Amino acid sequence: MKKSFFFLLLTAMLCCAFLSSAEEGASSDFRQMPGYTCYPMTTESSLFTSDFCADCPMEWDWEDFSEIYGFPTIMAAPSFEDMEHTVLIAQLNSEVQNTIQQDQDHPFYGFLMEGKSVLGGKSTSFSRILEQFDLHGLPAVRVEMVGQGFEMVWIQDPNSSVFRQSLGTCWFFMYPTDPENAEYTEIVRGIIDSFTAHFPESIGTAPEKDFTYSVTDGEVCILSYLGEGAYVNVPSKIEGCPVTAMGDQAFYETSVRCVSLPDTIRTLGHHTFGGCTDLIYADMPQDLEVLPPATFESCFRLMEPGLNDGLKKIESTAFWGNQYLTGLMLPESLEEIEDNAFTLCDHLGYILVPEANRHFKGNEDGTLLLSADGETLIWYSFLNEDEAYQVPDGVQHIHSLAFHNAPLTSVILPDGLESIGFNAFSGTGLTELTLPESVTSIGRMENVLIGESEEPTTVEYLSLGDSIRTIHGVPGSAAEEYAKRQNLTFVPETGSSQ
Repeated sequence: MKKSFFFLLLTAMLCCAFLSSAEEGASSDFRQMPGYTCYPMTTESSLFTSDFCADCPMEWDWEDFSEIYGFPTIMAAPSFEDMEHTVLIAQLNSEVQNTIQQDQDHPFYGFLMEGKSVLGGKSTSFSRILEQFDLHGLPAVRVEMVGQGFEMVWIQDPNSSVFRQSLGTCWFFMYPTDPENAEYTEIVRGIIDSFTAHFPESIGTAPEKDFTYSVTDGEVCILSYLGEGAYVNVPSKIEGCPVTAMGDQAFYETSVRCVSLPDTIRTLGHHTFGGCTDLIYADMPQDLEVLPPATFESCFRLMEPGLNDGLKKIESTAFWGNQYLTGLMLPESLEEIEDNAFTLCDHLGYILVPEANRHFKGNEDGTLLLSADGETLIWYSFLNEDEAYQVPDGVQHIHSLAFHNAPLTSVILPDGLESIGFNAFSGTGLTELTLPESVTSIGRMENVLIGESEEPTTVEYLSLGDSIRTIHGVPGSAAEEYAKRQNLTFVPETGSSQ
């Protein structure tokens, strides 16, 4: 056991020596503002599909070690130069375990044997059990690595075993103890508590009693989730009838982490997962055609929305506030994305368009998204490094927040442009903007509820971006009206955007 442990620690130290350090001073309440003070640790190696994640303070650095250890592995620390506070997380699936068990000289053989013992409820001379507990539906055990100043937490998905001697998929945390550093101790507890596996096999279908529902013409609509499970596999039948719909706010503000919807479901209500701030993964039903407004509103930790191949439309605010959503693959079937679909997705860096999709197009690296006819510019990634950008000729509409947080100081808009959505240039460095005479709708926001109105409406002349101070345009045009309403300097020019 000691040989295996020191091999692992030595390997980690050698790897870390080549990594850049990060600022120290992580706050112990780092998870209270998701997306701003913490970020998910996850394996990103091309050799593996990540099956787990855990939150990490953004002040900590982290790195994927899958290729080094031979299985999904990640590490984080306040500074990689300070090995005293390093958290290692690794996954051992059944196949890896079978390989390790056949070679007693394997550097992880001792670790695996210790894991089998403690998960079976038996302490050893090296691993003394401190606590056995349920980690969001999965059995876990915390152990002291006797005399080494480290603790480990083992987590198990027992039903995922395909080998007789395997534990099933399991994960372990390894971290040094520091009783005199309460802040560090609290952060480690938070990281462990944030651990989320991707649809564990040991989690069965949720019982009918966990839902309120209605039955109409032999079909079930789920109205709300009453259960307390972090992992929820929604049943395909209730009272013998197929579950075909989710009502408005069905999972609203629940503590679910992973939800799988059965393929019997055809429609979702608005805000289906609204306010589910712990939701990491979702799995959409095969025949769903419309992702309705605010489906994932305020799902700060959503990393994978599981969009289905039959999806045709993404409606306004569907991904509102998804701070962990760093990339998105559009389904081949998708035909329409409404304005304001990606509001406050501040870390969304890539939107990829499959070759078979005929309704959208982008650039090679996935940092630009337009309608296939080139008439609508939907999204421009903050990862684009150019400070100046010329919107392509033929673009008639620019979506709300399309250039949000892009490092732009200059934008040229084409003649023929007709509308620009609200805050299209928010978070950029633009201080002035020339609006073509063809633009008639500026700062437009659709589907807005005003006052006590129950019907959404559309408002215009909202801000295009707080940094813009000067508007150039043709006198008497919508550009002048916009400048007047926003109290900006208006500079009259001839009818050209150049």
